[in-house]
Amino acid sequence: MQQTRKQAIDYYTEKVTYVQKNLEKLQETIERKQDNLQSCVSVMQMKLQAERQAEEQPAQ
Repeated sequence: MQQTRKQAIDYYTEKVTYVQKNLEKLQETIERKQDNLQSCVSVMQMKLQAERQAEEQPAQ
């Protein structure tokens, strides 16, 4: 398909805009997932610490 220089510039400008928007959405999703993971890790650490303390208390 033959395009004029302006058509090609417009086409690739649209492509770049599309990719940038998708990248922004992806970055937001990654950040949310990282926050969720950090929350899960924190909860697991608290539960493990509580379990360790519960195991130590009867021994005393």
